Amino acid sequence: MVRGDLRILQLRTYWRNTNEMPFVLRQLCQVGMVACPILLFFLILPISDWTVNGQQMSYSELWRSGAGASILAFVGLGTIGCWGMAARKAWSRWALVLVPLLPTAIFPRSLMSYLGVTLIYGFLTGAIIYFCLFRLKAVRYYFETA
Repeated sequence: MVRGDLRILQLRTYWRNTNEMPFVLRQLCQVGMVACPILLFFLILPISDWTVNGQQMSYSELWRSGAGASILAFVGLGTIGCWGMAARKAWSRWALVLVPLLPTAIFPRSLMSYLGVTLIYGFLTGAIIYFCLFRLKAVRYYFETA
């Protein structure tokens, strides 16, 4: 087999693994497996202007302001987390817990409208994700049967 064929076979295996996830987790994971790489593609290539918190920005302004790095962290962690879960890598759950936390920590304060509220929502969302991925029996079972 050619190396590319092995990678495609591996991706198919990961996609099939999601069928063993609880229903809602499977739906969210599959959306993340498709949408996050597409968003990364659009973020990396200077295809269009961006709107961040109602502020129109060119591609270069997005990266100069620091918002590009924050979006890259958000989408990158989502990609790693979703594909890692499909590969049954237990560490991938931590990437998903960090999705609402890390980008908020590095997002430029000058572009953030409500810092306190944003931080509270980030920590609450991270806590909910942690509970769902680490405490729910069905999710734990998915990783234990790997």
